[in-house]
Order: sequence, then structure tokens, then C-alpha cells
Amino acid sequence: MQLDKLVGLLKTASHPKRLRIMALLAEFDREVCVCEFVDALDLPQYQVSQHLRELRNNNLVEGRREGTWVYYSLSDDDSAESRGLIQGIVKHLDREDYAKQIERLEERFRKRESGKCVIGYDDKG
Repeated sequence: MQLDKLVGLLKTASHPKRLRIMALLAEFDREVCVCEFVDALDLPQYQVSQHLRELRNNNLVEGRREGTWVYYSLSDDDSAESRGLIQGIVKHLDREDYAKQIERLEERFRKRESGKCVIGYDDKG
């Protein structure tokens, strides 16, 4: 991996909120709707979207639109090296550091209908 790309990945991944987003995606290994992240992270939608945009711009996550909903997952198109790097970083996190976010996300998943997000978010911003 080129040095510039590695530096960009590490800078992007080093932000606590972005690291939590990646950890949650790795934890559940499924798509997560933006509004589910809003509730899980207890952040305003615009902040969640900014973090997701940074992750997407560095090919760490990918988004898929379905109607008004946008679902994110860890990127499958990313190089094996960068995906392995991110998985290694996430693996070393203390799960207790984001246990509340895991619990909130599990709660949101139970509210899905036919596997899809349907309730949106309460804008905190």
C-alpha cells in the first residue's frame, strides 16, 4: 500500500466516532441505516453523515440508497490490505468502549419491518 493511502486511512480511522461506526459495522456484519447510526451514536444526522462521507471517501464503507433510506456497510471493494488493517484495528478495541452503542443499535434493529428501517430518526441537531 502506498504511504499516502495508508496515512489517509489511518487519519480517517483515528477519529473516535468514525472508529465506532466501523466497529459497529464489523460487530453486526450487516447494513446499517443512517438513522440507526443517529440513534446508536446519539449524534445529529449531519454529524453522522459527515463521518460516513469521510469513511466512504476513503473506501472504508459503502452506501446503498433504498428509497429515502441509505444503508452503509464495510466496503467490499477495498483492497485486502486496507480491509485487513481496519479489521485489525477494530479487533483490538475494547468492546466495553462502545457497548451502549451496540445495545442501542440492537434495539433499533428490532424495530425494523421485513429487515428494513422504517422509523427514521429524531433530529438532534
